[in-house]
Amino acid sequence: MCALLWGCAGEPYGSLEVNRGHNGYREQLIANKEYFLRYAGTTRHSYEDIEVFWERRASELCPLGYESLERKREKSNDTIRVPISGTYVNVAAPKPRVVGRIKCVDDQKQVTKRTVLGFR
Repeated sequence: MCALLWGCAGEPYGSLEVNRGHNGYREQLIANKEYFLRYAGTTRHSYEDIEVFWERRASELCPLGYESLERKREKSNDTIRVPISGTYVNVAAPKPRVVGRIKCVDDQKQVTKRTVLGFR
C-alpha cells in the first residue's frame, strides 16, 4: 500500500497516456457533470493504491465534491517473467483497477460527505 496519500515511489500518478498505457486514469464525460472514471494499476499495485488514485482523480474532476454513483474493483490479467530454477518462466499476474461513475456537485453545501459505496 502507498505510504503517502497521493502516490507511490516509482509509480507516477497520471493519465494512461502520460504513463505510456501501463497504469493511470481515463475518464469520459457521459452527462452533464457526470463522469465514467477508470484507474488501472500495474502488477505492483494493490487495490488500496488504486482506490487512492481513483479518489484523487475524482476530486480533481470535481473540486467542489462528488457523489460516487457506482464504483467497483476489477482486474485484468498480465504475465511477468520470473526466474525459477535458473529458467525464466511466464507467471500470471493480476493488475487491479477501479472503475465507476461520479457526479460533480454544484456547491459545497450539497456535500455532507463523499458517498463511498461498497466494493464488489
